[in-house]
Amino acid sequence: MLPGEPGPHSRPRELVLIRHAQSLPDYDVPADRWRLSPGGREQALALAREPFWRQIRTLHSSDEPKAVQTAEPAARRHGLSLRAVPALREVRRPAGRLPGWEEAVRDYLTGTRGPESWESCAEADWRMAAAVARILSEHPAGDVAIVSHGTVLALYACRLLGLEDRFAFWTTIPFAGWARVDPAARRLIRGFSTTPAH
Repeated sequence: MLPGEPGPHSRPRELVLIRHAQSLPDYDVPADRWRLSPGGREQALALAREPFWRQIRTLHSSDEPKAVQTAEPAARRHGLSLRAVPALREVRRPAGRLPGWEEAVRDYLTGTRGPESWESCAEADWRMAAAVARILSEHPAGDVAIVSHGTVLALYACRLLGLEDRFAFWTTIPFAGWARVDPAARRLIRGFSTTPAH
């Protein structure tokens, strides 16, 4: 076997996609300033105990507080440096309560007619895909974990996996949920799941 060649028991590099834990809504400020709820902090601690972290070499997070707070317990527990990346943020939208939240997300992801005040779906899709591609190219060896947000994770995962029903995929992503993908083969290894907080 030549130097650099994969060994007989090697496996493809994995990308772990993680949605932030449950946040505490404050409709007087934009959602990108929300922080974790007490239950969300428990979810983040439970997430940090997942065995997949043993394989992670680099950890990146959206720079929104709820995403950083989700990633921090894992970074501390496993000795990982945490890099906050603004391009991993959720779809931009103004402050305020939006009646019919799920219907608005469905219209946004299906292209029916999303809220006009939101960042365009095409822009958010491109931004997220470019950010993840840049992270993977900067870290060509070892598994990578990314903590981000439900809507942009649905956009990215559906683009990567070639799935058309982005809204249906979005409904499968729980708070503090994580999925493992093989980015080179563009396949899902394990779908989004969570660990109950103890």
